[in-house]
Amino acid sequence: MVLISRKTLPFVLLLVLCFFGCGSGTHSLTGTATYDDRPIESGTMSLIPIETQREAAGTTATITNGKFSIPAKVGIVPGIYRISVEAVDLTKAVPATYDGSEIFAPLFPAYSMDHTFSAQGPYTLEIIVPKK
Repeated sequence: MVLISRKTLPFVLLLVLCFFGCGSGTHSLTGTATYDDRPIESGTMSLIPIETQREAAGTTATITNGKFSIPAKVGIVPGIYRISVEAVDLTKAVPATYDGSEIFAPLFPAYSMDHTFSAQGPYTLEIIVPKK
């Protein structure tokens, strides 16, 4: 039988709470991104916190073949984020003037939306960029 003194009880309770309830508080995010009913082949998305439950940093993810992923260790804190999406049209390369390499034309004008992530993660998100 383990006896806990009154002096150590608050510390033991704090330790138990942190073991079961504390953590990074961030969740992973996976999802898809489409434009004109097709997966976005090559793009980026950025998530900028607008209002979160605690301090949070913005993050970015690469969109490849219509899919993106942000691991929990980088993660999303519950709250409201502005999500910006940019993509390039891989079929429309133009020569860069400074070194002769190719650059690609944007697939669509930069798109942004606000999204609220609840306290329950991990998250999945489907981004449909409207055709203008």
